[in-house]
Amino acid sequence: MLIAWIVIPLGLLAALYGFHRFMLYLEGCDLLSSLRSAPGGSGYNPLLEIYQPQVRHVIEAREQRLGNTEDDAGAPAPTAE
Repeated sequence: MLIAWIVIPLGLLAALYGFHRFMLYLEGCDLLSSLRSAPGGSGYNPLLEIYQPQVRHVIEAREQRLGNTEDDAGAPAPTAE
């Protein structure tokens, strides 16, 4: 019984370390992205807009700056006349 109290925690630690190394391997192969290497922004989140209304202003400003590519995907660029 005493052996079980030693072997089981060591086995769990070994399994946790193996899982950690496996995740690092997947990250190295670009099959998994971590929070450290993730890009700075996030996508549109409607729940965030409900709790923080100022987020809508940021989204609208970003759309104006970048241009809304969803609406005019095939349209010619506007010309100044």
